Amino acid sequence: MSHYKWDGLMVLRILAASNINGREDLVPYIIYLANTEKIDVVLFCGNIVSPLIIDEISKRIKGRVLGVAGNLDDPSVIKILKSINGFIDGRIVEIDGLNIGGIGFNPELSVNRLLKENKHLDILVSFYPSIKTPFKNGVGMVDHLIKTLHPKIVVFGRGYKECLVNDKYIFPGDGYKGFYALIEIKSKDYRIKTYCHRLQNIVLDNY
Repeated sequence: MSHYKWDGLMVLRILAASNINGREDLVPYIIYLANTEKIDVVLFCGNIVSPLIIDEISKRIKGRVLGVAGNLDDPSVIKILKSINGFIDGRIVEIDGLNIGGIGFNPELSVNRLLKENKHLDILVSFYPSIKTPFKNGVGMVDHLIKTLHPKIVVFGRGYKECLVNDKYIFPGDGYKGFYALIEIKSKDYRIKTYCHRLQNIVLDNY
C-alpha cells in the first residue's frame, strides 16, 4: 500500500487526528493532505462525532481510514467505521506488515479483546492516555496493554491541546483546532519521524 520511500525502503505514512468534534469544514484539508502527501492511513483517535466526515474522507482518498470511538461518538460513527472495515476498538489490523490496534471509549473491553487476539502490536491507538503521562484522564488498562504487548508507537487521543511527541508517545492535539500529526514509519527498523502541523496552514489547490 505504501507509496513513499525513506532511505530506499517503503514507509508507512499516517495522518493522525483526534477530537475533530464534527468539524466537517476540515474535511477538504484532510482529503487534500492525504492525497498530496501520499498518506497510507488516516487515523482517528476518537471524538469524530460526525459520520459524514468518515464517509467523505474514505471515498476521496487512496489510503485507509481507521479509528476508535471517543466519548462523544454515537453508534452512527461506529457503524460507518465498521462499514469501511476501519473500526479498531479491540481489533488489530495489519497494514504493510505493521499491526495496528485500538482502545476506544470502553478501555477494559478493548484491552481484553486485543489480548485475546494473541498478536504482536506495532502501533497502539488509544482514546485515553497512559496514567504515566502528565495529562488527565489516564487509564491503567492502557498501561497494562502497553506493558504486555510492547507497541513501538502509541498514539493517544486525549490529553493535550496541541500536537506533542514524547519518545514513542504521540498526541495529535485537538483536531477541531486544526492540529494533527504526520507519522512516517519504516517497518523493518521502526525508525519514526513525526511532524506536527495545523490543517488551516494548508493551501488547497484545485480541491
